Amino acid sequence: MNQDQAYHALIFCWALVFLLIGFVALRARKGPVPERAVAGFALATLWFLWPLSYHQFGSQSVTHFVPMHRLSRHLVVYAPGAVFATVAGCFFIGQATRTWRFANTRRPLMVLGSAILLIHLYFNWRGEQIAYGAYQRIKGTYGRIRERLPRSVETIIGDPGDLCFFDFWLNPLGVDRVRMVAFANVSHCDKLQEGVVLTHSNPGWEANGAPVIKETVKQLPCLLHPPAGWQLLYDGYPEKVYVIGSGRDARK
Repeated sequence: MNQDQAYHALIFCWALVFLLIGFVALRARKGPVPERAVAGFALATLWFLWPLSYHQFGSQSVTHFVPMHRLSRHLVVYAPGAVFATVAGCFFIGQATRTWRFANTRRPLMVLGSAILLIHLYFNWRGEQIAYGAYQRIKGTYGRIRERLPRSVETIIGDPGDLCFFDFWLNPLGVDRVRMVAFANVSHCDKLQEGVVLTHSNPGWEANGAPVIKETVKQLPCLLHPPAGWQLLYDGYPEKVYVIGSGRDARK
């Protein structure tokens, strides 16, 4: 469990488990099944699976890549379907237990349900601790970057995750004081001539392990080997900040 999984990964696991068990209970049910329940279960399955599948095998948008903070993406786009799927699966599980004729199975089920609840509460508590610590580290990282940015700079080039934070912090509502440019919008290193470049600012840069980082440095090798004209504003942990251009030349 890490800071990205702390709040949402557990509900995805429960949703998948309860969907599978609910499907088995639905297939094993001998009596008539309410059409509304079947429709709700089908909708829950579709709602839960399609955003995850589309994110893995398609783009985040029908037309182009849309940068969105990871936690917001999961909580707003994915979590509602996962919650709905969990409830729908539990409905059929509950319906199946009502038809059981063996009374001696109810007590073990209650014990099992209590154990699952305790495990869930433990992971929620651990998730809160991990997410809070990660938030403080992220807050410190972007606070340091914001404090050191030259006032004359009006362009920031970086990872979409970084740009989402800076767009919120540096641009008042309705005013684009600082222009945000994602690495994906830069075709080659010669296009990086003015502004501030943020690199190594998220865990994906560690050993260049993340696929999106591999694609980025393949397209922009200068991010790993900065040219002599790039001025290192400061080298923090984990972020590095370079200034391209100086004085008023960096304003554009």
